[in-house]
Amino acid sequence: MVYSPTERPIFQVRKETMETGKNAEKKLEIEKGLEDHLVKPTSYVQAQLLFCILFKKVFDKYFLTLEKPGFTRLGLLKGPGGVIYDATRITSKDQVASSDPTLLHIVKSSMGAGVLAMPYAFKNAGLILGVVASAVTGLAITHAMITLVNCAQKLGGKFNKSQMSYADTAEYAFIHGYQGKLKKFAYIARGFVNFFLFLTIYGVITYYVLLISSTFKQVIERYTNTDHDIRLFTLSIIFIVYPAGIVSQLRHLVPFSAVANAVLLFSLGLIFCEIFRDLPPFSSRPLIENPAQWPIFLGTSFVSMEGIGTILPLENEMKNPTHLTHSPGLLYIGMLFSVLINTLIGFFGYLKYGPETRGVISLNLPGDWISESLKITVALVVLFTYGLQMTAPMNVAWDGIRPMIKKNNLLYYYGLRSLLILGNVLIAAAIPSLGGIISLMGSMGFSVIGFFVPAFIDLICLSKDEHGFMKWRVFKNIIMILFSIVCAGIGIYCSILEMKKES
Repeated sequence: MVYSPTERPIFQVRKETMETGKNAEKKLEIEKGLEDHLVKPTSYVQAQLLFCILFKKVFDKYFLTLEKPGFTRLGLLKGPGGVIYDATRITSKDQVASSDPTLLHIVKSSMGAGVLAMPYAFKNAGLILGVVASAVTGLAITHAMITLVNCAQKLGGKFNKSQMSYADTAEYAFIHGYQGKLKKFAYIARGFVNFFLFLTIYGVITYYVLLISSTFKQVIERYTNTDHDIRLFTLSIIFIVYPAGIVSQLRHLVPFSAVANAVLLFSLGLIFCEIFRDLPPFSSRPLIENPAQWPIFLGTSFVSMEGIGTILPLENEMKNPTHLTHSPGLLYIGMLFSVLINTLIGFFGYLKYGPETRGVISLNLPGDWISESLKITVALVVLFTYGLQMTAPMNVAWDGIRPMIKKNNLLYYYGLRSLLILGNVLIAAAIPSLGGIISLMGSMGFSVIGFFVPAFIDLICLSKDEHGFMKWRVFKNIIMILFSIVCAGIGIYCSILEMKKES
């Protein structure tokens, strides 16, 4: 039996550490307190709460605290019918993420520069189908993220872990699932998730490199009356991409990223103003496009709205993780705003430019100096966030090779980072298709880490009493798995055809 947050007793846990050489003694002081606005817990919970406080032996048996100082996940409290899991964390002030910043991070993670590709997505779906499909896709993405967060919280409580990454969740799911029968595949599951996280994020960064080179190519050629191969422009920007990507210290990257995000939001406002000028009638655009183009829409919209790679780090930093997923949770609100903005830009961007819609809506802007300045601004925003974007795939790759390195770690670290930056530029030069790359990454990467893995983790973690009425949760997860496989297969095929068409 799982109690709602309003039925759970609230503990205040204070850890006092006294250093004695290399060892530290931790003293836990447990104080009972029930906030006035909470519903009074059941008599069973009250009784067990009393025993937990009065008898340390009972406390040690029933209430498990974590070993990490300053960060406590409350915890495991056994009750009738199963385990009660309370995800409340007590941290120091500088560690707690309040609701407002978390909501902003959710919106930002699911609405980056990929939002500029949404008009291209609508180009492959049509006006009406694009709106309906955007809403359905956003709902599916939100549900998959909630599924992953719930599994991470459940496994974190089961294995007494204060923080759970995506790879941790996959690994512990295999250790726990099916009474431990899948334990021998746990390490493979961890590697599988890390590989697709790397592949997906690295592919999206490649799209960003091509966005930068395409923008500079268009602006320079317009003022010089020349025509050059996009591949040459892509190779030449290595001299500006490398300095932006080689910086690895987050304290240097975060300020640039914060400014860049503010500028991107301002740029989106200006793009909206330009889009709404002299809009053609709705009848001038098809309401539903050829079904053969629909997979391109799905792949592109996955990249534009998906934020599953960042949702668990955000959950780990929250004082009350239940605020993230409990209705109406921060995740619902953030994704609603993200889907709304993506849909509006996609709908009116395609309505404005029709069949001429490019892989990045900024490339469709006219040639006046204001529009050209806006294009360059968008490209610079992406450039200034490139180093921070590179951090995630770099960490995955570095964790994979670090055990094999005995010395000169710094040299190997920056050598690997340089190779990844060079690989970005070479791949972008070899496949100069904005629409094809973003659709390919959405179909191949986000179909797996966005739908397949969360559904599979939830499937193997379900106990028999969690299957639901007529085992609806089991069938729901199977449908998500099949959906991801179909999207990946058809999407990859259609994306390759699109890249051949544009190259």
